[in-house]
This record gives sequence, structure tokens and C-alpha cells, in this order.
Amino acid sequence: MAVRDTRATPVQLEKLLEYMIDHPEFAHGRLLGQQGRRKAMEMWESLTASLNALGSSKPIYKWQKCWNDWKNNVKKKVQKLRANARDGSSGSPCIPISGIEKRLLEWMTPESVEEDTNLPEAGRDAREERRLALEEKRDAREQRRLALEEKRDSRENRLLALAEKRDAREDRRLALEEKMGAREDRIPVVEETRDARVDRKVAVEQGCKRRQETCPEREKDYEQIEEVHMADGLS
Repeated sequence: MAVRDTRATPVQLEKLLEYMIDHPEFAHGRLLGQQGRRKAMEMWESLTASLNALGSSKPIYKWQKCWNDWKNNVKKKVQKLRANARDGSSGSPCIPISGIEKRLLEWMTPESVEEDTNLPEAGRDAREERRLALEEKRDAREQRRLALEEKRDSRENRLLALAEKRDAREDRRLALEEKMGAREDRIPVVEETRDARVDRKVAVEQGCKRRQETCPEREKDYEQIEEVHMADGLS
């Protein structure tokens, strides 16, 4: 069974208030955007670890609720004190604000408890909420604008990719045409070489034919020469 967390101790509240005073942008929820929200969560994690080390242990969302409830309770307490003061203390008794509660109220509004008769922090909170709402709208518009720019960039990238493909196809087509042109240029040379070979073949055949025609006459001459030599030998 989970252990129920207890109320924050005065030491923890003191630490919580000091941290918020030292980090006003974080305390007022002005860390906007994706990076701002991530930084705010990191700060809440760090603050929660520090607070839990001083007393009762709570998760992050409990400390966030503790901070919001504390501010609201102090403002309600001050309003009740003022109402009792106006009515001559005819209402239900209210415990006076403590020193740390006064510090919290002074942090929320420059005026002190005694001097502030209208609790301007409430009005300032409303204005702050409207300002934050406007900032959120601006952030949303900016995100939509960035999304549209990303889409346009993506389309341009696709168009560039298609253009590159077309250029590559055109380069291949031109290369094929150059190869075909080179082959056509080699055809006359090949034909000339083939004609020269045919001419040489014809010349060789004609030479062989002439030699064959002259061979019988040479054989007769050789026979006559041999007969002469034989006759000389017998004599």
C-alpha cells in the first residue's frame, strides 16, 4: 500500500518560495515552446528532489499542486482578512498571515498586505493568463507556419529530385546517341578494311593462278636441263 504524502513542512515551503523568487520565469509559467516546456520539467524535477530531501516526499505533480494551492489560499486569506476589517470583524475569525505568507504575497504583487486594498495580483493573474494565452496562440501560429514551410521545402526537394532524375535520363540518352554516332563513324572504316582484305585476297588468288599456269613450262625446262646433264655425264 502506498504511503500517503503529508503536508509540506515550513522548511520545504521556504525552499519552494526561495526557488520561485530566484526563477521568476519558471515560477510564472513563462517557459513556453517545446524547449521551454522541457526546461520547465527539468527544473521541476530538480526542485522536487531538493524538496523531498527536506521532509515529506511528493511526486512532481503534487508539488505543482502545492504551489498553486498555496498561492490561492494566501490570496483568499488576505481577502477574508480585508472583508473582516471592512465589516468590523463581524465575520468568522481568520488567522493572520504569517511571515512567509507575507513574503509570498509581496512576491506576487509589489504592494504589501496592508497597503493593497484591491489585491491587484488577482487582476494581474488574469492579465498574465491572457498574455500567456496570446503567446500560446502565437506559438501555435508559428508552429503552423513552420509546418507549412517544411511542407513547401519537402515539395521543393521532391521537385529537385525529379529534375535531377530527368537530367540523369537526358545524360544517358545523350551518351547513347554519342555511342551510336561513334559506331556509325566506324562503319565506313570497317567497310574500307573489309574491301582492302577482299582486294588482297583477290590479288593472292590471281598470283596463285599465274604460278599454277607457269609451273608446267618450268617443269619442261627442268627436264631438258637434267637430260643435258645426264648426256654430259655419259660422255
